[in-house]
Amino acid sequence: MLDLSTISQETLIARGQYATVRRKHEEAKKELAALCSVLQTRAAQILKLMQPDDNGAPAMTLVADLVGFCQKTVFDIARVSDEINSLARQRAELKVKAWRE
Repeated sequence: MLDLSTISQETLIARGQYATVRRKHEEAKKELAALCSVLQTRAAQILKLMQPDDNGAPAMTLVADLVGFCQKTVFDIARVSDEINSLARQRAELKVKAWRE
């Protein structure tokens, strides 16, 4: 059994902070993976719509909607990427404090 009384309160608090930031970092990476998957799917849908089977005109209203959705998704990817970068830096700083003993 681990005797927590042998670990300073400062270290225990830092470890709790590290664990909290680590979890948020992992969640953000999962969110990024989902956004990238959505973007890939929508891009494939656009490509399919722009090549109709009957050699007719593409369904441009649907294409425009999908392009707009993709633009929002790219914005969200950039936002989550920035968040991941920030959390990674925060996590690295906390790791030094949390695991110095």
